[in-house]
Amino acid sequence: MLEASDIAIGVQHAREGGIDAVVLDSIDPARTARALIEELERLPEPPPLILVSSSPQAPEQSAHLGAAAFVPKPCAADDVALAVDKVVSSRRPRAFDDDEDTEKRRLDEF
Repeated sequence: MLEASDIAIGVQHAREGGIDAVVLDSIDPARTARALIEELERLPEPPPLILVSSSPQAPEQSAHLGAAAFVPKPCAADDVALAVDKVVSSRRPRAFDDDEDTEKRRLDEF
């Protein structure tokens, strides 16, 4: 896990690679998230954004901005970790397109 005190540092970490997701905890989520998303979208493979906020407008803003997930405050670290796990696991390619039994049958045919 890497931390960044501002957007420029966060985007630099993302440029360096190896970032599975970006978690933004913001007082002003719309403005900050919009700026961060604009910077991340310039990357060849931008990591998904997870917005954490107590703003009453944050759920709608997060959806409008295209955030991969939203975690309302107050929240525990486990809530954020769960959101990260869900977002990251949904982006991972499956090893097989079919169910395991179908794939096993294919392998047994050889």
